[in-house]
Amino acid sequence: MEEEEGKDYFGEGEKGVKKEKSIEELERTLHDALRKNDEYLGMLQRLQADFENYKKRMMREREELVNLAESELVLHLLPLLDNFEIALAHEKSDVLSMLYTQLRKMLAARGLEEIENTLFDPYYHEAVATAQDPEKPEDAIVEVLKKGYRFCGKVIRHSQVCVNRII
Repeated sequence: MEEEEGKDYFGEGEKGVKKEKSIEELERTLHDALRKNDEYLGMLQRLQADFENYKKRMMREREELVNLAESELVLHLLPLLDNFEIALAHEKSDVLSMLYTQLRKMLAARGLEEIENTLFDPYYHEAVATAQDPEKPEDAIVEVLKKGYRFCGKVIRHSQVCVNRII
């Protein structure tokens, strides 16, 4: 037992000298471990932020893909909407009117909106004809030949219009 009392924790040298080295080594080891811990924590935080950004990007891309698919479907339904309007202009039928209203409401609930046609805007309108009406301002839309629509804020069909030009 007496031999064990003369030795330090590591079992070598004198108590005082070896303990100082042991404390310094332990402090160095602790400092290295804390530094590595900080590095790992930083890496983990960056990885977590990257993953959150990835999830948000995937959600946005998924929404865009769904909107694209829906806009393709809506684009194919627009001729049906046009034909309903033509049919209603020639024949007032309660059944036709009800079906047309129901289709319009359903499409509007999904994000379809008609483009406003007051002044010509090349982002929303396609000028297919011009007219000269001195009583109307320049670039006023005289007649809408084919309605234009936006779906979820994006133009899916431009309005085809006749634009006033003053010469």
